[in-house]
Amino acid sequence: MKRWKAFMLPLFLALLAVDFAWLILRLNGYDIAVFKQTGLLYPVIITFSILAIVGAFVSRRAFLATLLLSPFIAIALGILHFGSMALDWHYDELRSPDGSRTIIIEHRVATLGESNCFYQFNEVIFGGLLLRRLEGQDMYIMHRTSESGLVVLGAAKAIWDENKAVTFPSLDGPKRIILP
Repeated sequence: MKRWKAFMLPLFLALLAVDFAWLILRLNGYDIAVFKQTGLLYPVIITFSILAIVGAFVSRRAFLATLLLSPFIAIALGILHFGSMALDWHYDELRSPDGSRTIIIEHRVATLGESNCFYQFNEVIFGGLLLRRLEGQDMYIMHRTSESGLVVLGAAKAIWDENKAVTFPSLDGPKRIILP
């Protein structure tokens, strides 16, 4: 049992380091690719699970504190998950013709009489592990068709300009994003 306790401090410190690094990445417009679609849900579940394991091995008080906090954490996670479900963002990948650049198109459609399509763009970097948000290049297109968000944007007919920009022939006219 004592051997396991010695393992818990490095595990706890590693958890703090990973959470801190992830927070710094998010504050600077980056995200971890596998967590993009879930928002904060999976990182919080992973963090809380590791804290519960560490608490169980360190002391009964720490474990009981973790158990007492769990209903509040579950409620917060439920609210976060419900919020992400209500917005209904979809994620699609678009590769350059030579395969050297990839962007992730986040899109959602809100309909009330006419359809409003919202788009955000992320570039895949660091071997597909990280996403860099393309700041200031969000798009909004209002239309009165039953087409999906990607069809409205014209993603299938995107024109790559020497891997420095992408032009979409949308229903609202050409839309261009600049790649860093």
